[in-house]
Amino acid sequence: IVTLGEKTSLAERLAKAIQKGVAFHHAGLKPEHRKLIENYFKSNQIKCVCATPTLAAGVNLPARRVIILSMSRYEVGLGSQPIKVLEYKQQAGRAGRPKFDKEGEAIIVAKKAQNVRRYLENYCLGEPEMIWSKLASESALRSHVLAAIAIGYVRTIKDLTRFIRETFYGYQNDLGTTQFQIKNVLKFLIEEGMLQHDESGNIRTTRFGLRVSQLYIDPLSAVILRNGLQKANEIENLLPELAYFQLIAATPDLRNLYLRQKDQQELQKMLIDYTEDFLVEIPEQWDPDFEFFLMQIKSALLLKYWIDEKPEDTLITRFNIGSGDILYLTDNAKWLLYAAVEIARLFGFKRVIKTLNELHIRVAHGIKKELVPLVKLKGIGRVRARILYNNGYKTLAAIRKAEPRELARLPTIGPEIVRSIKEQLKTPMQDTKLAV
Repeated sequence: IVTLGEKTSLAERLAKAIQKGVAFHHAGLKPEHRKLIENYFKSNQIKCVCATPTLAAGVNLPARRVIILSMSRYEVGLGSQPIKVLEYKQQAGRAGRPKFDKEGEAIIVAKKAQNVRRYLENYCLGEPEMIWSKLASESALRSHVLAAIAIGYVRTIKDLTRFIRETFYGYQNDLGTTQFQIKNVLKFLIEEGMLQHDESGNIRTTRFGLRVSQLYIDPLSAVILRNGLQKANEIENLLPELAYFQLIAATPDLRNLYLRQKDQQELQKMLIDYTEDFLVEIPEQWDPDFEFFLMQIKSALLLKYWIDEKPEDTLITRFNIGSGDILYLTDNAKWLLYAAVEIARLFGFKRVIKTLNELHIRVAHGIKKELVPLVKLKGIGRVRARILYNNGYKTLAAIRKAEPRELARLPTIGPEIVRSIKEQLKTPMQDTKLAV
């Protein structure tokens, strides 16, 4: 556990728990850690796993007994909300291991006596909620409509209506509802320059629409990025990294970090002292969107900490998250920054392309600006690049001139890495040069 990736206090706590035959499992753990826990539990090496609902929803991991401690969860903007009957059934359905148990036990912990009857009637004996098509959300419909047109699957508005009617979404809704939503989506895509249409009802993608579909991002994300980058391109002064990070955090494709009460106070104080520009309009404090804006700032700050090479443990403590959350956020930010580069190229926002390219590399590796040239070498990541830089090898030219045996003496480098580096820099060498 502690040897998988960067050593953190979270990994150490998990390792100590596993030594006692128990473990915890949540989205904040590294994927490798979650996989290990699942395998140990299946093989009976771990007897008890304390988990969030993600374990019940996504993994085939039956247990002899399932204990549900809470029948509510926190929802942003809504507070504590009862879980759905379907979610309870999914969790309780994990009880009972095929081939091992004749029956399983699912236990709800009722913290108040008056809740016992409600839990029994609403959850144990209740019917699950109806399943609704995800296409009902405008975000999903935007992406699917654009994709269907981009690949040539539909060429007219009549084709599009027929296509939607044949989906589960079309089956669940009447013709008037689907046509109304399709009309709204088409209006958005046409007004934002992603689609063109004629009087005959023919529709086709523009260069912008085609590229957005190829990038697999929500068309609304593309509009937010385009508008923000246009603003950045018109500003003569160099914008801070935080402004670009807040821009990608404002898109629906990045799931932002949750706010704690302490976060709200700290972030609001930071905004008072922050004098630089943002690329997205800041809502008023009384606006319901202000809380979401603060979540965007929190996510942007994490990305700033990441490229400033702060230790993973610092990020975990400062932002109250896990290693898996860091991985999710940085992976998605990396893709959105790549999308931002492509959109900037498409619209000719030349001033911002270099900065975006650099930020894309820095987020991908979690590095400061000075390490960007070094990580372009295959096999050189965050740790090795910092070791090379701190030992005086600050440029590719310096590495090219360096004695192989001197490079091989550096921690984590070694002969094979040195040989690979020299080959990439077109300075192949004899094995004897690596002799210490």
